[in-house]
Amino acid sequence: MPVPNVKWQDRFWLKDQHYSLSEMFGADNLPPSQQKYFRDIFEGGTVYQGFLNPWCYHRWRSPVSGVIEECYKVGNSYYAGNPSLSFHLAESYIASQPLLTMTSVRQIYVIKADNPNIGRVAVIEIGMAEVSDIVNLVKEGDRIEKGALLGMFRFGGSSHAFVFDRNAKNLRFDDGIFQRQFNETSGVWESLLQKVRTPLAYVD
Repeated sequence: MPVPNVKWQDRFWLKDQHYSLSEMFGADNLPPSQQKYFRDIFEGGTVYQGFLNPWCYHRWRSPVSGVIEECYKVGNSYYAGNPSLSFHLAESYIASQPLLTMTSVRQIYVIKADNPNIGRVAVIEIGMAEVSDIVNLVKEGDRIEKGALLGMFRFGGSSHAFVFDRNAKNLRFDDGIFQRQFNETSGVWESLLQKVRTPLAYVD
């Protein structure tokens, strides 16, 4: 679910766990000028996180046309999980996504969109479960078109998060991401699977 008005080091809820933008971006390892760059753009913005099953499409496509301003890898764990959760169910590692957003190996991009009403979008690709590697195929300064290949996961389940510019004009999400279905195996309500090229969000 989208989470609006996120803070740099404030706690916010996503799938019933806490985490912050500074940890998502690995800010402890960034120079002050780069931390300021992220804060000025994304503090007060909106986060959306999604999950990819091992059999889902695992190549990363740019959500917008624009220029890559940031491109780096952070984190060093692959098969982590929240110790406060029960792992008797195969689906329970999905509930660890917020923790993995802060601790797992992840590739981070910031793309300055051609559309000024979008501003900048951070794309965070998160290795989880049995993912063996994350592969980046672009570099800072590259010009990229919407739908172009950014990189890929090497097998396994994974997650991704988008952080939207706080100045995105009238950001709103497609109704499809709010639909739920009941999983009788896990006993929880889950988001419906989204198809490739399904719209995620809109701006004016």
